[in-house]
Amino acid sequence: MLTENDVIEAVCEHLKATGYEIASRATTREHGIDIIANRTGISGRLLIEAKGETSSKSNTNRYGSPFKSGAVRVHVAEALYSAACLHATHHRSGDSIGIAFPETPRHRDLVSRIKPILDSLGVATFFVQRDHSVKTS
Repeated sequence: MLTENDVIEAVCEHLKATGYEIASRATTREHGIDIIANRTGISGRLLIEAKGETSSKSNTNRYGSPFKSGAVRVHVAEALYSAACLHATHHRSGDSIGIAFPETPRHRDLVSRIKPILDSLGVATFFVQRDHSVKTS
């Protein structure tokens, strides 16, 4: 099971491998943009909102268990809302926006339903595999 922290870590490693420098990253104990990355020679930053498939807090009932279908839907909706807010606030300054999720059938299905909206906003999507490799769509 991938926690939000796992997703953030995997996406950061993927970005570093593709020429980005990680300016900041948040953990589940912090608020704000989950990942802020820069790339040499490219103006603007990449701002990413991330979600996990299980709780990162060992003292919760959901720890180690996948989130139920409704919770996954809420996470995807929250990520879309965060991406839209980041786009509204930062896009004009040249920043790019992304969202990151664990690769699960439910996450893929829900993201595919809003893909036209994500595409119209120019929001990149990152899917983290169980082996922590990352696919973009």
